[in-house]
Amino acid sequence: LEFQILPSSSDESERIKETPLAYLKRVTFLKLGEQIQKENFHISSDTIVVLENRILHKVNDFEDAKIHLKSLSGKVHT
Repeated sequence: LEFQILPSSSDESERIKETPLAYLKRVTFLKLGEQIQKENFHISSDTIVVLENRILHKVNDFEDAKIHLKSLSGKVHT
């Protein structure tokens, strides 16, 4: 089985009043759309962390990581 991993340059900015699930679907399909080639089979996916209906986006630095981890500590997240 041969495969390629093709990174995305899609804008992953969250839209105003966009639910976490709507965001995930939109970004996943956006990334897939960049790579579509009719002769190939494509799999596209993405992962997000949601806490209290708010997406915790990728951290920018160590301090940001500490804030995320502290907010998740002792809580259930999906």
